[in-house]
This record gives sequence, structure tokens and C-alpha cells, in this order.
Amino acid sequence: MHPGRRLSRSTVAVAVGLLVFVLAGCGADSEDAPPAATPEEPANGEAGDSDAETDAAAEFDVSTVEFVVPFEPGGGYDQYVRVIAPFLADCLGGADVVAINEPGAGGLLATNQTGIAPPDGSRIQIFNTIGAIGAQMAEAEGANFDLAEFTWLARITDEPSAISVATDSEFEDFQDLIDADRPVRFVATGPGSNEYIFATVLGEVYGFDVEMITGFAGSGEAQASVIQGNADAQVLSIGSSLGPIQAGDMRPIALVGSETHQQLPDTPTVFDYSPEEGQEEIL
Repeated sequence: MHPGRRLSRSTVAVAVGLLVFVLAGCGADSEDAPPAATPEEPANGEAGDSDAETDAAAEFDVSTVEFVVPFEPGGGYDQYVRVIAPFLADCLGGADVVAINEPGAGGLLATNQTGIAPPDGSRIQIFNTIGAIGAQMAEAEGANFDLAEFTWLARITDEPSAISVATDSEFEDFQDLIDADRPVRFVATGPGSNEYIFATVLGEVYGFDVEMITGFAGSGEAQASVIQGNADAQVLSIGSSLGPIQAGDMRPIALVGSETHQQLPDTPTVFDYSPEEGQEEIL
């Protein structure tokens, strides 16, 4: 949220690529915010901008803002929120910004609550857009929100997701998933997660059977299931996947994107494999 904008009664959101802040009740127009001013070079060349921002921040009369993480503590989304919270507090004139974890149904439970929260700016949320959009489009059970009623404010990251398996998995690469003679068991926190959406779509595009295992409190618990051999694979953002990969517990076999990534430079992308005939456009 840019401090130079007034609050209104509309519902607001913040676009973050795979992640999104959603600010219930903090209104903003759809135009991009002006660049932040610096002491040496005020934005737009007007020294008065900083005064306007200070005045606007002072008008924010909510003393405590709940910054909701729709997943369990310790995951990538949780870390983003806890890093951003103190800076957001400064932006809001010193309001107390508190990280709150509300896991359940792959983020749907928290998103439902944010959608009906009082429009006073006291509740904001971070979530992955792919999972939320997919859940709404598919009319997934438990998706009781309308994303058109949120205003998307800022992108945090657009990092790709990695498809990972246990280090000792029978699946050596993504082609092994495609050629599997049984359903590949993917884990997901719920139908509102990008884990669920990506796994389902990949199975359709590349022509292999997928069995979804859900109900985990968070991605860490889902990862543990793969590591223990109770499931086969997980699709998760690189930031959330690196921990078990670097620890030697999981192994990335493909990235969901068109390009390789500097953090996993030797990992191919799904575009390196041939999809089912007629499915190319989905990619």
C-alpha cells in the first residue's frame, strides 16, 4: 500500500505474482503508485510529496493490522510476511503489524475470511495468486470469495515452482513421471494451493495420471510426506523448496516455467519435455 493514497471503503489487494497481499478495506485506484521520493531527489521533482505521504499515513487510524499468512509458520510465505511487516508498519505511520497464521484448505479458509473482513484496513493477507485464481475458476469446494473484489497492489516475487521428489525416489526425472505406469502421488495443502493446481494441470498436459494427497497444515508437512515415501512429488516455489533440497532430502526434477533459474541452474524446465498432442497452448 502506498502511503500517499487515502483509505476508502473498497476492498484492496496487493499483487505479488505467485504471492499476493490482500488488504481488506484499504482502497486505492488502479493506477501505478508514483516512485518513492528520496531526500536528494523527491519523486516527480516535487518536495511536497513527502509531506503528503506523511499526512496520508497519519490518516490511517487503525492501531493494529493483522498480516495473515494462510499457511503454517516457517514456510516461504510466512518468512515474506515477517520480513515485510516492520517496513509496512513504518509505511502506515507506526501501526502495529502482527503476523497471523491461518492455515487450511490450501489458503482458502484465510482468503474467505479476508474477503468478508471489515473494510477498515485492519486485515491484510499474503497468498499465491495461481492457487486462488485456479480455485475460483474451477469453483473449488470452499472457495467462497470473488477475486474481482480485491484490488491488487504490489508484486513480491515471480519465482517459478520446482517439481521435487525424495532423494531416493524411483523417479529420476520428469520423463519418468510422464511414463509412470501408476498414478503419481502429489502432495498439496488443499485445492486453493498452487501445488494442487500445478500438479493437476501438469498431469493433464503431459498425459500422466495424478493422485492428489491433501489435508496438510502447510507445505513443510507436505514435504515431510514426500521425504518419508508416503507420496511421490511436490510442486512448490523455489524459495520454499530450497531448504529440503539443500539438506539433501529432496531432489528437483523440473521447473514449472520456460527458463532455468539461477538457484537451480542444472534443473530442466517442463518445456524441455513433449506435452500431449493438442495441449501445447495450455503451456
